[in-house]
Amino acid sequence: LAMAQAARHRGDRLEALQTLRSVPAEWLQIQGQLEIAGLELEVGSAAAALERLEPLTAEWLPLPGAFELYARAALTAGNPAALEAQLPKFVREIPPEAARAQSMLREWVARGAARPALLLCIALERAGQPFRGKQLLLQRAACEAALGDEKALTATLERLEAAETQGQAELLRVFSRHASLDQQAWSAGLQAARSAGWKPGPLTQAALAST
Repeated sequence: LAMAQAARHRGDRLEALQTLRSVPAEWLQIQGQLEIAGLELEVGSAAAALERLEPLTAEWLPLPGAFELYARAALTAGNPAALEAQLPKFVREIPPEAARAQSMLREWVARGAARPALLLCIALERAGQPFRGKQLLLQRAACEAALGDEKALTATLERLEAAETQGQAELLRVFSRHASLDQQAWSAGLQAARSAGWKPGPLTQAALAST
């Protein structure tokens, strides 16, 4: 174990991983298994990390940061279904704090994992306070827009009508319909979002100028 720690401190993740893998399983506690899974993910062996974590769910589920590691392994391995299967149990048994939940949602949406993120939004909303509110609804709407579920998106945006979203709701509405909008309608939708308070940053402005 000391050799693995020394290798990791040198930045040699592969050597650290190989050293830890040589340690008998009975010597490794769950933290050791999590460390191996983290290294496997770092060196590009996401499938191995997922395979390692799957049978140990009951042991790592309560540990801080462990579910995030599992989620990254599942998504990187191209197996979002594994993550989706664990979500209900996670939310039911280990309700995350609001900040932790929002951090996971932001990461999953950024990775394009809209369906797991939407399922987490729904599970958190069912769990009640302190999750319910404008930010969770905006995350849910973003997922529905990414999935092209216009009916569900419309219902979520209707729930946001009384909230001040600084144009984010209007922006989601226009982006969800971009494929069916002509240039005039597209421009009108973006202007509506700006009028409601949306302020695009420099990169967004450049991207929109090229459309």
